[in-house]
Amino acid sequence: TKPCVAVVLDVSGSMTPKWVEQIVAEVKKLLRTHTGSSAFVVSHTDTVVWQGWVKEASADKKLHDATQHTGGTDPNPAYDAVRRIGKPFDVLVHFTDCCFFQPNWPDVPARHLIVGAFGAGGGCTPPDRSEVIPCLSE
Repeated sequence: TKPCVAVVLDVSGSMTPKWVEQIVAEVKKLLRTHTGSSAFVVSHTDTVVWQGWVKEASADKKLHDATQHTGGTDPNPAYDAVRRIGKPFDVLVHFTDCCFFQPNWPDVPARHLIVGAFGAGGGCTPPDRSEVIPCLSE
């Protein structure tokens, strides 16, 4: 069976254009390889700047729209947006540099969290049931 996947994209000011470009490529690969049809995608700064279901066929336009923002960093509104969908997500993939201005990671609205950690974010500490995958660091 194909997993029900949510993807959260950190597009805050600390995320470099090169990192965001890599994130878009990874999301497109995820859609093509693992989800079978679509994923619920939310991009955030300190607010939700874009959200919606993305299919492989519409990924270019939707991911472009989702990544054309910048600002502060707070993942809570993005996690709340995923939670409001009301689906039991198997996996939440969060691409971020982990530069959150809060002491604790938000409650994860999925069975498993995978963090694609950019820059110094490779040392971030999400909840115990999570996996951190270091990504580009330059």
